[in-house]
Amino acid sequence: MKYRFYYKNNKAGMLKTGCLMLAFILCFSVSAFSAENKEWTIGWEENQNGPADDEQGTNGWYFLYSEEMDTDGVLDTSKLKECLWSDWGSCWLYYGYEAMWMPERYASKDYDFNKKGNWWRMDSNGIMDPNAGDDSVRSVIAWEAPESGTYSVDMEYTAGTNSYEWEGQTIYAEDGDGLTLSMNTEKDILEKVYCEAVSKEKPDLPSGKLSAETQLKKGERLYISADPGKNGSSAGSSV
Repeated sequence: MKYRFYYKNNKAGMLKTGCLMLAFILCFSVSAFSAENKEWTIGWEENQNGPADDEQGTNGWYFLYSEEMDTDGVLDTSKLKECLWSDWGSCWLYYGYEAMWMPERYASKDYDFNKKGNWWRMDSNGIMDPNAGDDSVRSVIAWEAPESGTYSVDMEYTAGTNSYEWEGQTIYAEDGDGLTLSMNTEKDILEKVYCEAVSKEKPDLPSGKLSAETQLKKGERLYISADPGKNGSSAGSSV
């Protein structure tokens, strides 16, 4: 996904995101007449003003989840909860991850993620994949505005529910089992798109572009939400 934010008062910023992972870039020019420029990035080998492992809020980045799903893009921000940095909770921890951001119940040592078939992923470099089957929650990454202003947002995305291989066969999701990707503020849906599951006829994940404009006060947040709907199996956002 790619996001661009522009201030109307000659201050500018850009937020960019990239696939089966979220790769965010946020650039903010403090003044049109100043040589001082800042960038906030996620998703690159070397980030500028990016987030940190095991620390919420670094450079304005937050890793969240919601138990509300299948809402057609509506996001009740009062019900968002912060993820915990944990070495427990997902089968991806067998494949190169030492720890990642986890919903609290996944992070409990009493939680049997193997039995649940939980393949949730959310690291500190932009991956957002709510793939946890019947135990899914909605994954959310938030960015907090450093100054008040009007922001224009452009977002390119690749997202949806992928197929997978099992005993030599390609398994596809049931009809209607896709993912809703949305850009939200505390009160509004800025934009949303329903990304359908891949099929034999359409084997590629959906991709496209969303654009919006919004006013943010200092400290208010923009949210990128990946809602897996009623079934989170193989659901993910490729941004």
